[in-house]
Amino acid sequence: MNELKNEKNHEIGVGEICILGPDSEFVAFEVENRLVAILYDHQKIDGTLTVIYLDKLTQLATDRDFIITKKESHSEFDFALWPDFSIRVKKDQLTRFPKLGSIDISMLRQVENLASLM
Repeated sequence: MNELKNEKNHEIGVGEICILGPDSEFVAFEVENRLVAILYDHQKIDGTLTVIYLDKLTQLATDRDFIITKKESHSEFDFALWPDFSIRVKKDQLTRFPKLGSIDISMLRQVENLASLM
C-alpha cells in the first residue's frame, strides 16, 4: 500500500479504507464521519465512487454483516462490513489515512456476492 498523506487531493483505489465526510455543497452543519471501503470507482464516468460502510464495533454485527479482521485489512483493528449500506459519493468527500488499511478486492466481491444471496 502506498504511503499517502491525509489530504483530499490523492489517488484512491478500490478496497482502500477511508473516512467519508459530508458533501459540503449540501450539508452546512456538522455531521458524523463514517468509515468506508471503496467498492467501485466511477470517476471516469461521473467523478464518483461507490463505498460500503464499515464500523469498528464488531460486537454489533448482525448475521448479514461480515467481520474483516485486522490481519485481512492490514489495519490496527477489526471491522464489521455492512453490505446493506453502500452509496455513491464524490471523491472530495473521502479522506485517506494510510493506517486505516485496505480490503482485498476479491474479498469485497465475495462479500457482495454472498450478501446478494442472503
